[in-house]
Amino acid sequence: MKKGIKAMLVTAIGASGLTFGMHASAGETITNGVMFLPSTQKTYTTYDHYMKPMKNTFRYQYGDSKRERISNTTKGYTYYYAEDRLFMLEKNTHFYIFVPVKFPLTEGKTYSQSYPIEGQTVKWKVTVQDIGGMKKIGTKTYTNVMRLKFGNGDKLLFAKNHGLIQALHLENGKYVTDFKIVDYK
Repeated sequence: MKKGIKAMLVTAIGASGLTFGMHASAGETITNGVMFLPSTQKTYTTYDHYMKPMKNTFRYQYGDSKRERISNTTKGYTYYYAEDRLFMLEKNTHFYIFVPVKFPLTEGKTYSQSYPIEGQTVKWKVTVQDIGGMKKIGTKTYTNVMRLKFGNGDKLLFAKNHGLIQALHLENGKYVTDFKIVDYK
């Protein structure tokens, strides 16, 4: 490829905000979800489009166990890792932000999973698109990102020590953000 064309391509990729992560190896496996619990040392500001668009700012604290994170405001979210699944719910409710994700998960594989919710068994397929990648959202660049794509096209992106950093759904052939971490300090 000529230098000029290659430079333009690199510039275009950089301007688009796309990032490509390096992995330790193809087919990497994550054995549990503990590493995807958010930090208790940071203050998070999130954009949430559930029901109506809003921003929330809060810190997580430990819940009943070291594997549970609960926001310490009246708004926010609860994460916990129990048995072999990672959960995220609206604080003080039983509303799941995403269907609990079962581990272990291996990059490049598709899994059929199920979970009992409110007397019914919910079944779904999830493909592990990436483990260990990078993602830039706003001014923050996350490393050790796991990208999951569900059978209906929805995508969830988790970062080590930050939890869910972005949730997307397909609408008229384009991805729309339902949730993202706008900033953290």
